[in-house]
Amino acid sequence: MIIIKKLVIFDMDGTLNQTERYAVEAFHKVFDDMGIHGVTDQQIIDQFGAISKDVLTLFLGKTPTEEQYQFYRNKLCEYEDELMLQYGAPYPGVPEMLDRLHQAGYTIAVCSNASLHHIEHVSHAIGITEKIDLMQPRIQSNPKSVSLKYLLDQEQPDWACMVGDRIFDLEAAKANHIPFVGCLYGFGPNELSKADIVVEHASEIAQAIEQLQQ
Repeated sequence: MIIIKKLVIFDMDGTLNQTERYAVEAFHKVFDDMGIHGVTDQQIIDQFGAISKDVLTLFLGKTPTEEQYQFYRNKLCEYEDELMLQYGAPYPGVPEMLDRLHQAGYTIAVCSNASLHHIEHVSHAIGITEKIDLMQPRIQSNPKSVSLKYLLDQEQPDWACMVGDRIFDLEAAKANHIPFVGCLYGFGPNELSKADIVVEHASEIAQAIEQLQQ
């Protein structure tokens, strides 16, 4: 009997996790601590999914020192951990969609530009830890394509696809020659014109994945 290993790889923020429910406030808190003022909620949301050092460089207006960067990372993590336990939630339909994929025989992974700590805490806060088989954090400060390649090399699936909401996710999928499902309900709907297929609601993802294999 031939067993086909099918891997569905999800971005976390803006795809599974309603990040804005707690992260906007967390960013404002750490920016206040660092004397960075005048940043709007939308400017913060526009950077969800980006590499953390790039985000700080943008809002600081210059390359941060290592001390500044470590302070930023540690305080942001502290604020997010506290707030996500109060306000964190998955997008509607996410738990049921993950269950449907498992029942159809898919292995489910998360590949994020965040740390493993962040992925683990978010998945716990939004109640989907038991629905995720593999967690792949960023590899140093490399783009997501590097993390995704590492995951694919480790797992060697017979078929795989990436599901995400930002250009970082789309570029990672294309660089690794796997199809991409774009989530229009996330933080970068205008960035997904080159997706293989798009969905407007998390409940549509399982069907979209099945369509990609036809």
